[in-house]
Parts: sequence; C-alpha cells; structure tokens
Amino acid sequence: MSEHLQGVKHRIPLRAKVLFALCIVLPLIPFVAWASLLTTICSNPRKPDLLSKQVNPYSCHGMTVFISDFQDALLHWIIPIGGGVFILLGILAGVAAVLSLVKIRVDVKMANQKE
Repeated sequence: MSEHLQGVKHRIPLRAKVLFALCIVLPLIPFVAWASLLTTICSNPRKPDLLSKQVNPYSCHGMTVFISDFQDALLHWIIPIGGGVFILLGILAGVAAVLSLVKIRVDVKMANQKE
C-alpha cells in the first residue's frame, strides 16, 4: 500500500495556513494588552490628574490610583473581547473544516486504463 502513496504530496491550502496563523495570533492580542495593562496600572498617579484625564479611582494592592476612561474600559472589556475572538475563530475553523470536506477531489486511475 505504501508504494502507491509514494508520489502523493499533501498540500496545505493557503486559506488553512492563514486561518491557523489567525488562531494563534488573534487570541494573543487581548492577552498581551491585558497583561500590559495590569503590569503598568499600579504606576498611575495617586491623585486625580485632569490633564491626562486619569480621574477614575482604581484599587491596586491596597492603594488607590487613578486611571483613564480608556484603561477603565479595557479592564472591563478586554477579557470578553478576547473570549469573543476565540469563539469566532472556533466557528471559522469549523466552517473551514466543512468547506475543506466539500472540496476533496479523488483522482482515480483505472488499472486497465492506458496512460
């Protein structure tokens, strides 16, 4: 059986390669943003700063620091957005798997057929 498969090369379509890369990279983006936010948030000012618009109080390890509206939104929405991206990519992977099943082509050579 293995002698029949020696000339067969399995090519991975570009669409599958791109989908795989997206499944790796896109879930990492919210995680990196969340990690970056949490490692730098405790160095924010301890008094409201109207110039930088850091006026929202946030408790960081027992001390109150003031964060911007954007940082506050990130704290509340970055994990749900990351989960949504993960679910969307799972659905895309499922659709791609179904589409790849539809496009399977079988090349058959008849034993009696002359080349």
